[in-house]
Amino acid sequence: MARKRDYIPWPTKCAALICMAFDIPYEDAKRMHVDQVNALVHYDHYPIGHEDGGPDAHFNLVPRLIAPHRKKSGKDNTTRAKGRKIIAANTKHKMKMEAKAGLMLAEPTSTWQPLTAKLKKKIPSRPFPKPPQGMKRSLRSGKLEKVKLK
Repeated sequence: MARKRDYIPWPTKCAALICMAFDIPYEDAKRMHVDQVNALVHYDHYPIGHEDGGPDAHFNLVPRLIAPHRKKSGKDNTTRAKGRKIIAANTKHKMKMEAKAGLMLAEPTSTWQPLTAKLKKKIPSRPFPKPPQGMKRSLRSGKLEKVKLK
């Protein structure tokens, strides 16, 4: 009579799929514990990102090795930040135009608020008063002196 098959726990099945999907060599996989193999992978929310309301369901999760997942997440975060910036600028512009037209809304259409905006300080064109005609400022003392005509 044939031997009855033992139950294969889910972490072991998952580790086997990871080894197969990411071409982990047999000898390396044999030396690793199941938890070590499973720790090689992060699950990425794709095609709908988690921040964009993507579900934590099997059809929206893609296993990725850690380094490629971090690289992709960095690019995704940059793209989302630009999108938020565009939405904020568009909302601000829309509110200005509605205020000019007298159609001021009770609430802005976007609930997102940008982080503290870094405003550039304007450098004044001349931070000190111009000396009277026929006079100039001494570079050493800073006092006014008469200009010698040649």
